[in-house]
Amino acid sequence: MKLSMWILSDWLKDYKPKTRIIHGDPVLKNVRLFSCAKATQKSNVYIGRAKDILGSEENKVICVNGQDMIFLETEDLGQVLTEILNAFDYYNDWFEQLQERITSGCSLQYLIDCARNFFDEIISMADPGYSNITLSIPADMDMSGDFYEDMLRNKAMQQLDIIMEINRDSRIREVNRRDAYIIDSKLLPCRLICANLVCNSQHLGWISMLERNHPNTQGRMDIFSAYARTLESWLSCNKTQNEFKSYQQFFLDLLNGRPGTESTINQHFQAIGWDPSDDKMIVSINCIIKKDIMLTITRRIENWFPACLGVFYEDRIVVICNLALMNKSDFMRKFKEIAESCDCFCGISYLFNDTTQAPLYFEQTIVAEKYGSQESGSLNECSDHVIAYGLDIIKQNVQTDIKHPAIKKLQKYDKDTNSDLTGTLKTFLENERNYTKTANILSIHKNSLKYRLSRIDDLTDIDLDSYNIRLHLLLSFYLNYESTQ
Repeated sequence: MKLSMWILSDWLKDYKPKTRIIHGDPVLKNVRLFSCAKATQKSNVYIGRAKDILGSEENKVICVNGQDMIFLETEDLGQVLTEILNAFDYYNDWFEQLQERITSGCSLQYLIDCARNFFDEIISMADPGYSNITLSIPADMDMSGDFYEDMLRNKAMQQLDIIMEINRDSRIREVNRRDAYIIDSKLLPCRLICANLVCNSQHLGWISMLERNHPNTQGRMDIFSAYARTLESWLSCNKTQNEFKSYQQFFLDLLNGRPGTESTINQHFQAIGWDPSDDKMIVSINCIIKKDIMLTITRRIENWFPACLGVFYEDRIVVICNLALMNKSDFMRKFKEIAESCDCFCGISYLFNDTTQAPLYFEQTIVAEKYGSQESGSLNECSDHVIAYGLDIIKQNVQTDIKHPAIKKLQKYDKDTNSDLTGTLKTFLENERNYTKTANILSIHKNSLKYRLSRIDDLTDIDLDSYNIRLHLLLSFYLNYESTQ
């Protein structure tokens, strides 16, 4: 572990340290006695007397790293050197022991209990849905009061009002944030120290500590940040365990039909401000050429549309969108810009509410992709392509000729007389038997259309007032059309 000047200041508290720390980054690996004859290194803290380092008349000891300084109320240089060496040994031993236990397969609860003993505070770990995965409480801690009593009753669930309060803090979703931070809310009994947990660029939740027994210092914050990185090491070694899930993993589980209980689903979505009953849709994005830019596209989508959550699934990007939190028209317009610039085409599902049905609506996006346009920038909605899909299903399963006999009669008549009664009937039915529209499309007079329809009636004796016959005829036309493509 690398120490910071803040950590050393806490360690040397018996010497009444006064600090002038500008940077304070955790970069220290060694301690050296100061010498004017030797160049300094960033990873070392140098100790010496004020008169040697600063040219003052004081003989007191100071610690220096770059521009950062700690002034101590002692002249015992040897004792300070020993104290700092002990600090490096103490923290390095603790973190090495944690790493050794991780390598040997320790549980997550074991690591949390170690932190509880080290910091002497309540330590908990939550997934991105704010469900507590582990909780560890010091043995002698007074747990009276509404907040703590609720914590004991519902160890896995946090109060919804607290979740919504914390969720407003943008720091909790910063994937690249490596340092711990403080959340100070009137809904909490004391300040909360948090650190984000990330594995493979996915936010997996938080480790948090209530500041109750000991006042927080920047040194404790630095140690807590380092401890969070140790937990990430455990997460990396235990990828197959289901104790911990990111929002992305939760969505992947939904797509794979493993969503968990209804209460679990609701809590995950409520944690990001989604009501389970909100209108949602799924969009699948297929990159024509540049598969390597999918991560970039996902990040851009989530940046432009906070009400969207994207994952990689079956060689494409799959996005679930909450339409209660955004305008669909604006989304489609901006989404088309992304698709065009990245050489992608998309499939879009119907709207839905029941999130457990996500796999069904994902399949709708595949239908839209398959039967829609695959040109760059195309946004294909499933509703526009269900007829083609349905006909395909019929063609794949039909075992005989199911076309209406009247179609064959008309086709033979057209061939013998060089006419087009078949096309006339098809157009007439497609336009809901509207004489004006049909005549305009065929570029003939309405009387001519009526004559053709009377000839069709004479030849086939079909009843066009029958819904079933009209549907059978239209289906026959479509199947016949598809078979000629």
